[in-house]
Amino acid sequence: MRQALGLFSAFVLLAAAQPAGAAGGTITDQAVSLVYTSGHWSSAPNAWLYGTEASGANPLFRSGWWYRVVGVDTRESPFPPPDSEVYADGKLVATWNNVHGKGFSATETTWVFDEEGPSGGFSSEVLVSWGANPAHPIALFHLLDVDVAGSFSGDSAVLRGLNYIKITDGSSVVRYRGTGSQRHYLVAPYDNLYGGDVKRRLNDDLVDDFNNSGLPFGPGDFTGGMQFLTAEFGSWGTARVSVGVNQTRDYVRGQDPFLTQGPGPGLQFRTPSGPNVVIEWGMRRGTRVREELLSWGFPIHEVMGYNDFRNDGEGDIIARESASGVVKINWTPVTGAAPLPSNWRLGASHDFNGDGKADLLWFDTTSRKLAIWLMDGANKLGSRPPNPDQAVDANQVRVSGNFTDPPSVGSNVWRAVSWGDYGRGASGAPLGTPDVVWQNDVSRKVVIWNMDFAGHRVVGAFTSPDLCTSCGGGAIFGPR
Repeated sequence: MRQALGLFSAFVLLAAAQPAGAAGGTITDQAVSLVYTSGHWSSAPNAWLYGTEASGANPLFRSGWWYRVVGVDTRESPFPPPDSEVYADGKLVATWNNVHGKGFSATETTWVFDEEGPSGGFSSEVLVSWGANPAHPIALFHLLDVDVAGSFSGDSAVLRGLNYIKITDGSSVVRYRGTGSQRHYLVAPYDNLYGGDVKRRLNDDLVDDFNNSGLPFGPGDFTGGMQFLTAEFGSWGTARVSVGVNQTRDYVRGQDPFLTQGPGPGLQFRTPSGPNVVIEWGMRRGTRVREELLSWGFPIHEVMGYNDFRNDGEGDIIARESASGVVKINWTPVTGAAPLPSNWRLGASHDFNGDGKADLLWFDTTSRKLAIWLMDGANKLGSRPPNPDQAVDANQVRVSGNFTDPPSVGSNVWRAVSWGDYGRGASGAPLGTPDVVWQNDVSRKVVIWNMDFAGHRVVGAFTSPDLCTSCGGGAIFGPR
């Protein structure tokens, strides 16, 4: 009777402690809906998720945020009802002008996404800012209480990657990820008295810090949390979590590590500022849901793409040091590989030998030849020259090859720049197909072809927006 007892005790608490003005609401993407109840903004943040289980069950019990002003507060506190909350276009934006009168503002932005199947989930971000006031570090905490497959007794969990927790019950899966500075997690069982050790610690009168404990877990009734420190940007900082239910894969090629907005691949643009400064779009099908400017310091690196090189469900950055030509995976130099001159470009990153880890395909712009590096994380295991190793009028070892339908975009100013599953089942395009991303060499506008498994275009449309104005119409370089 965990759900019944938990709900009863939660609503008794909320009736006593919930201030007026917390309306709650629902955000929806296709068949998936995330509900914040009127009692969400409290020490018991109820939330429901529908459309991710074939049975119609709700796998989500609680999801919410706490904070602590480091060096000032003597305990953690849940965010109070916001000054405003807007539920629209598959997104919640909640704002606080002066949280509990302490002098800092905050914004929560939460997106919901549908991945077909049924499957889907949500991503939630909190941004805090002191404005012109003296800055104090703020610790942000997220609580997640899930009942995988709609039941609460059979949950098991393992650490899949850096602050990436995979929770399973039978064939149902929940993926819980955290992105931000100084991430730490805590996992503990639920109990009917306190609602789990994670919730109890966030609501007690003590200063608590999560210590990366509690995994592996289960089987049992899972509760978990993530902790972040927002000191890296001085007077402001941010923390993000994403929760995906029954997604088909732990990692989606091109899913950038900074914009955890759903399961689809993002788009990466070059900027005039240099090879180490890029614009990233977090995409939901053909629509940009957020944009971020990313810059890495000295020595200057050319950021080339992302993929999962460690088979841990986490995206890893591929970069090359501009002066030396040294190739790096997550800023670690690749061992067993000589530096690459600038005429070698990254053509693709893919698992070419079936070991579950991404490899690198390079293209020599001078000789027009190809080369494959077989990789184990940041270690080059060996090379595998493709056969043929360049585009020639021969069939040699190629097993098959067909033109897409249509075979081109119809104009030589359009270039195929990337691919990924951007359709996610939209507009009749099946889930899991490699959709083609085109960019116009003159206007820099972007079009996505949603494809079927036979290479036929189901639908083609401009992205929304169709141009990266903030990067000066920069060229797309990933995912690849």
